[in-house]
Order: sequence, then structure tokens, then C-alpha cells
Amino acid sequence: MLAALQLLKATDPTRYARVRRRLAWISYETLAIRGSAEYHHATGRCCIDFLEQSPEYDKEFLVGSYASTLVHEATHGEIESRGIHYTPELRSRIEHLCVKQEQKFIKRLANTHPDLARSLHYEFDASNWEWSWKATRWERLQKEMKRIFFRNEQA
Repeated sequence: MLAALQLLKATDPTRYARVRRRLAWISYETLAIRGSAEYHHATGRCCIDFLEQSPEYDKEFLVGSYASTLVHEATHGEIESRGIHYTPELRSRIEHLCVKQEQKFIKRLANTHPDLARSLHYEFDASNWEWSWKATRWERLQKEMKRIFFRNEQA
């Protein structure tokens, strides 16, 4: 995580400042969706479900991915701090804005790490958030428990 913060600071001081301003805590949690993250405005906490280094996710990719995730979650903090709440009517627009901020960071990253930037780039697609928007608390808890207790059986 320190490497991700250093990369962000060196690449995009503006978004790094937002991360510093909006994220008081960065914590590990097993979340329902592997590799996902959540922002909690009341505490300024960013919860990340860290991915293990593997052939699929090398160290450079993970560092860049975490830096990008921090930008995304800090943008949630910035939006919430302006009194714009994450409601069903606004959530797609908010996620789109958060992804836009990630992509602005990645565009700057392309100047020094073009291959990494290419591997991190993605277009906003609201369907990527559909499950988390529609899942009940019980469904989330079930999925999280399966991930915790059957960790070795996951793909």
C-alpha cells in the first residue's frame, strides 16, 4: 500500500492530495467481491479486499491497481463531503465520476508506466456494480462468509 501511495504521489499530486484529505484509514477486509473496495464516509475509511500476488497479478499491477482504487474511493469521499449522497438515483453517476477520476490518474501514469496504464485502463460499465447495488445484506454476508471459510476453493 505504501508503494501505491508513493506511485500516486509521484504521478498525480492532485489526486494524491485528495486521497490524503479524504481517506483517514485504509483497512483490509474480506468483502463479498474479491479485490473490491468500499468507502465509509462516517470514519473516512477505505476497506480493500487485497489480492494476492500471483502470475495473474504481479507486484507492479497490484501497486497500480491499489493506487487507482484509492483514487476511486477518495472520490467517493469528495462527493459525499459535498453533501451528495450515494442514493439509488445517483449511484450510477457517482460511480461513473469515480471511474473517470481513476482514468485521469491512469492517463498520467501512461507517461511513465505505459504498459501498466494499459493493463489498468477500463471503461465505465454500470453492470459491474449491479450485484452490489441489488444484493441484500444477507446475500452479502453469505458471500463474504463463503469467501472466508472456503478461501482455498475460490477461483
